[in-house]
Order: sequence, then C-alpha cells, then structure tokens
Amino acid sequence: MQKLSFDYFKYWHFDNSYLVVDLKFINAIYFKVGNFKSFDFTKRLFLNLKKLDTDKIKVEVIGFFQKQVFIIELNKEFHLNSKPFRTEIKKISPIEIIQQKQ
Repeated sequence: MQKLSFDYFKYWHFDNSYLVVDLKFINAIYFKVGNFKSFDFTKRLFLNLKKLDTDKIKVEVIGFFQKQVFIIELNKEFHLNSKPFRTEIKKISPIEIIQQKQ
C-alpha cells in the first residue's frame, strides 16, 4: 500500500464548518473514519465538524495485510463573537440648531 496524498484543510474557522479530506492511495482496500467505511478513493470525504465531539479525527486506511492510521488534529483558527454591542460617543460638544429668521 502506497500513499499518494493525504490532504485536508489545516485550519477551520467556525463550529458549523465542514472538513474536506482528500485521500489518494495505491493498493488500498478501504478507509475508515469512526463508524464510516468507504471503498471509493476517488471522491473527497466531507466531515461535518458540528457533529464531532472530539478535537482529533482518526482515519484508518486498510490494505492487503497492512494498515495505516492518520490523526487529524482540529485547530480552530478563531472564534466569532456574536454578542450584541452598542456605540458610545464621548467628549463631543453639543450643537444647537437655530432656525433662521426670514
């Protein structure tokens, strides 16, 4: 079994993101992520990060009498703070509007 490529996006931004994993192997039979198994190495794997309870994803690739294990560490790049806010203006002099005489 020979690995051609094992690529994924290293940093994700939000909790409801998807992680795309691209697996390319020669002489591999199937791969397994959790309870999911697939024999198709031509399609990319899309993982819903919202449904995962862990910071590490274990990917097992099984070949003839061989097994390779890859660990994907999920590194959150930043967190979006969506709390409400208000603007406050300080040190401003009041302006009077005077109506002109005609």
